[in-house]
Amino acid sequence: MIDFQVTEEEEGLLSTAARFGEERLRPAERPHEEARRYPEALVHEYRELGLGTLGLPEALGGAALAAPVQVAVRSELAAADPAAPLGLDPLGPGCVALASTPAGRALIAEAREGAVAVAEGIRVEGGRARGRVGWLPRGGLHWLVLADDRGVYRVDAPRWAPVAARPCGLRACGGVEVVLEDAPAESLGGADLARQVLAECRLYAGALLLGAARDAHAAAARYTQERVAFGRPIAHHQGLAFQLADAATDLEAARLLLEAAASRGHAAEVAGAHAYVTEVALRVVERSVQALGGHGYLQDHRVEKRMRDVRSLASLWGGAVLSERDAALSVLDAPEAVGDAS
Repeated sequence: MIDFQVTEEEEGLLSTAARFGEERLRPAERPHEEARRYPEALVHEYRELGLGTLGLPEALGGAALAAPVQVAVRSELAAADPAAPLGLDPLGPGCVALASTPAGRALIAEAREGAVAVAEGIRVEGGRARGRVGWLPRGGLHWLVLADDRGVYRVDAPRWAPVAARPCGLRACGGVEVVLEDAPAESLGGADLARQVLAECRLYAGALLLGAARDAHAAAARYTQERVAFGRPIAHHQGLAFQLADAATDLEAARLLLEAAASRGHAAEVAGAHAYVTEVALRVVERSVQALGGHGYLQDHRVEKRMRDVRSLASLWGGAVLSERDAALSVLDAPEAVGDAS
């Protein structure tokens, strides 16, 4: 049985995250995006509240919260600004899994800005890394951790540069391009660690996708109840009402699936949940924009930014395509897979 109950302390943290989002993030969301960075004072406040170390063990200054609670907290923050958890956290996702290794703990103790990336387009052979990562939502990098099917590798002081064009979304995080030319790559662990790191990144992305899509849906529902056409709010017209109701159902299903996968912690189950959450979030934000008509593409309404942020989040850590592949492989490898002769 999966227990979705939260303790009084966890409930307090959820309330803190919601209040921080509404008071400190949402009002300045557009200025932060324009500046392509968050103020140092806000970064410090985020750390002081403990929002950047939710899952880290207490020995490393974390709160050691259960994965479902981490999902809920980050979803609350993302509802106010989907870029904020990534932009305010110098370590980012994947570090809880890395903390299980001595080299990973040493990396976390440095408390310098870095990122975890899936090693697509990068070859790691003989302790050297070669290839390119076209975009990472970071302002700069002191280290880069690469994960592939064989293991996890650390690259110190990778060569990076600001992206030439503005990213589609998550602009407040900044954006860098990384080029590795025969860069030294230290092995941190094998395939098991890689699966754990990737699962953590997928839960992180799923939480932000859920929060952003939920907020877009709320904005669309409010707008359609206030906008009047043909003598009644447009939300009362069946076609739009059905779409809003379907979106609400999809969001609740996605939330329950992601929290269940977080609770059990199976990498393949997390992959399937991430793929589904990504699909739902993309569909919900697109319908939310459509519900506002032409206004949905204007910066006067936040659904425009939610759609851009969700599209960018959906591309991180291999996106839904890699998640679907990993989930499918786990099913096909199972004894009860379709077509099994037994």
